[in-house]
Amino acid sequence: MNPSGFRAAVRFHLETGVRVVLGLGPLQLVAAVALLATLPQPLEALRITARGVTDGTLFPGAGIGLAGLALGTVAFAARRVLPGARGWTLHLPVSGAGQRRALLLALLASQSLLAVAWVGFLIGGLSLGAPVRMPYPLALPWILLSAAYAILPYSRRWPRPVAGLALLLSAWGRWPFLLAAAACLGMVEWQGHLSLVRAEGHRQVAELRRPETILTRISWAALGPSVAAILLQASIPLAFAFLVLRNNPGITPVEAGVAVRGGCGLGVLLVVLSLAGRLVGQRPPWAWSRSLPWSAQVRVGHDAAFLVLHALPIVLAGAFLDFRAAAATMALGLYLASRAAGAMRSAAPGLSRLGWRMTAEAITAVILLGASAWTAWGFLVLTPLALIGSRNRERAMKVSVTRERQYLATGDPTC
Repeated sequence: MNPSGFRAAVRFHLETGVRVVLGLGPLQLVAAVALLATLPQPLEALRITARGVTDGTLFPGAGIGLAGLALGTVAFAARRVLPGARGWTLHLPVSGAGQRRALLLALLASQSLLAVAWVGFLIGGLSLGAPVRMPYPLALPWILLSAAYAILPYSRRWPRPVAGLALLLSAWGRWPFLLAAAACLGMVEWQGHLSLVRAEGHRQVAELRRPETILTRISWAALGPSVAAILLQASIPLAFAFLVLRNNPGITPVEAGVAVRGGCGLGVLLVVLSLAGRLVGQRPPWAWSRSLPWSAQVRVGHDAAFLVLHALPIVLAGAFLDFRAAAATMALGLYLASRAAGAMRSAAPGLSRLGWRMTAEAITAVILLGASAWTAWGFLVLTPLALIGSRNRERAMKVSVTRERQYLATGDPTC
């Protein structure tokens, strides 16, 4: 590593960190003064805090509060510091470890006001005659450093949780916890390689490798506020099952299971079919979405998972009535979502949405589940086969074909 390159990177990032302090510092001071103004005895509160920080009586509360403030500060600072690390500094003769340390210094500089306040409390505690109990006053560097490590972008997934664990351990302020936090930070420093890209285009390509991100955004944008209305409608059958259980105290467990499976299953059916029908009309398959680097299995699997996750609130609400019945309904939801993902890719979605076959099949499945909970095992076995069929239908689609019956005379789609 070239020392001149490292100095240039440190200087650049430190200047960014100082600008963050100059912009965020007045807001922090105003918030602190406003908080003190709401207290009945602000001076007495400051004395108690100074004594508690010095002798450790306020731990771990004081440590957790400082950790929360530090994490919020570095999260705000990262919005200014990290974009600068993806520019010309990547061309400097500096290793990955050098880039990481330069960013750490910038994030630590952004927390300088917290450090000043902590030291001020220590000095105030000493002036009040409070005994100094180690290592509580020494928790400051561990907390600030752990917060900075926890916000950096890494090429692997584990360094951030490990740094977050170090932050939590540091808040306790005792020697065993501080030593464990130091071990966690050592692991992150040793193997925590940063993930920095050179341009915005590379970042967008990296995001395309996570199809769940963009596909979920497209689906939510297409559905809009109709999701809440669909969930509200789907809760009506579940409310009916609740009233059946409440108004019939002598009901047997078998009859209660039938009521919960029927109400919860009908609610799941409404969520899955309603959302799938909306997606067919508002988010039909088009050539651009199929040109992205995702396989047919990924696209179908995302739609099925999207439908299941939105039906999950109905299942969780049914679990409060009967856990076994709700678990059986979850198997039904998996099967219906897998089948609906294929029905969304029918030959003429603009004419019949999901088609009468999908609706009839879903109603039959709910009736079978209500009659016997053992049918849930059959739905679990059929779910992989349904996903395979949906994948094959996705592969066979011809999205570039234009059918006149799908459009009005004005050119607008019929759905």
